[in-house]
Amino acid sequence: MPTSNAAIKEDAIREQAYLIWEREGRPWGREAEFWDRAAAELAALMKRPRTAAKAAPKAPSISASAKPAKAKAPAKPKADDKVIVDPPKARTARGKAKA
Repeated sequence: MPTSNAAIKEDAIREQAYLIWEREGRPWGREAEFWDRAAAELAALMKRPRTAAKAAPKAPSISASAKPAKAKAPAKPKADDKVIVDPPKARTARGKAKA
């Protein structure tokens, strides 16, 4: 079943009126006011001229003469920063460490 433009417009007004109703604190008895405000807001949106989307900025071009920066080598530990590690314990044939 094709959807008519009037039905689409009515759905849009209904949704906008609901948003206005919620924003106003959900008062009772003001349905016509919210419907009229929603219709006016949507009509104003339809009359506004559409602006062209701004083009994304271009990435800077990389010239052939530009060289990539070299990565720094990790700093070497100082002599007094040595870490003492216990040697691994000997293992038996069963895979358990000897005490």
